[in-house]
Amino acid sequence: MNTGSYIVKNVGMHIKLNDFALFLFFNRKLECRLMDILMLLFTFLGSLPFTVALSAGVLLFNIPALSNLGATMVATIIIGQLCVQAVKRLVNRPRPYTVSAQAHPKNPPSCAYSFPSGHTCAAFCIALTLAQCIPSLAFPAYTVASLVGVSRVYMGLHYPSDVLCGYAVAYLAYWLQTIV
Repeated sequence: MNTGSYIVKNVGMHIKLNDFALFLFFNRKLECRLMDILMLLFTFLGSLPFTVALSAGVLLFNIPALSNLGATMVATIIIGQLCVQAVKRLVNRPRPYTVSAQAHPKNPPSCAYSFPSGHTCAAFCIALTLAQCIPSLAFPAYTVASLVGVSRVYMGLHYPSDVLCGYAVAYLAYWLQTIV
């Protein structure tokens, strides 16, 4: 084995082990009834029904100052979710609770694929759009979107790397909707 492939293999294994260790920290070490309730709430805020309803609602209110915001949200979410679904099927990464008995899943979804996090992508699609259109909402929007990502790991449904990729897909979707 050449040195380059040895290094790549070891770095990949190191990332995978740390990803799982961080997953277990959020999923097992922080587990309590209050966190169960809070994380369920944040997961809901990143759900496709909620984010689509929010963006469609902003679009349909027909307030001139908000019409661009609603249209941008809708476009970003559509692009983001199309990318998420394509990557999920290309990568086929199983959810953590299906490969480890150490995981404690809460409300497992019907989708078997973990990578990337669609909830995180949807939440950051909203946050990126809000931050651009209404800068005073940037901090709360990014905070809520980040907590959506944390909730997905806490609930045992995603690895931290799934969440990071969900954010990256949202950023790509936001950028793509600006050039389309």
